[in-house]
Amino acid sequence: LRVLQEVLHLRKIPRSMACFDISHMSGSHPVASMVTFHDGKPRKKGYRHFKIRTVQGVDDYAMMYEVLKRSFTEKSDRPDLLVVDGGRGQLGIALSVLRDLGVTNQDVVGIAKERYDVAPRGVVKEEDRFYLAGRKDPVYLNRKPRALGIMQHLRDEAHRFAITFFRSTKTKKDFHSVLDDIPGVGKKRKIALLRTFGDVDRIRSATAEAISKVEGIGTKQGQVIFQYFQTHGHS
Repeated sequence: LRVLQEVLHLRKIPRSMACFDISHMSGSHPVASMVTFHDGKPRKKGYRHFKIRTVQGVDDYAMMYEVLKRSFTEKSDRPDLLVVDGGRGQLGIALSVLRDLGVTNQDVVGIAKERYDVAPRGVVKEEDRFYLAGRKDPVYLNRKPRALGIMQHLRDEAHRFAITFFRSTKTKKDFHSVLDDIPGVGKKRKIALLRTFGDVDRIRSATAEAISKVEGIGTKQGQVIFQYFQTHGHS
């Protein structure tokens, strides 16, 4: 942590850190995550999910702005270091939010995994680069493996937490939008179908016989569900 303070030019040792990440599929089901670390280790009681409320379409910058503004408006216990998953652009968004909210003396870092070519072999590699306010060139932590490991763990946790919530949100919305339209399929039957097949696409491709064998479905309702997907195709 002292190395991070030195290399990233932070005001104080980053004992508390919060990292934000965005997750969506071409703008649909957009969500975000915040994970917190204390003394370099996950502090899971500080983890938080967000559903994006105001942004339509693919606009990661606007999504990050919304989430950071909501968090820093509501949150009085601010971290020593705010980390955003993204490069110079996402760092700029974080700085804009802090400026708009009148928040001062907040250290911010953007972390981005970027590709580069290794000449002359033409090999493409990836490495993490860290972007700081007021600094043109990124900072590298390759020679500080323990410090780099903490930051990568923080970023990876934010990504994992966002992806998990995205998948959960997408599954719930898929089931609401499709299965709720099928006559005779209520909450219990939806749960039974989800537990058996995992997602709507697998139900859609299942046979009437396989659907009928699901607990609480039966032959008649299984045929109804099968025919619904046959009629509505893959829409």
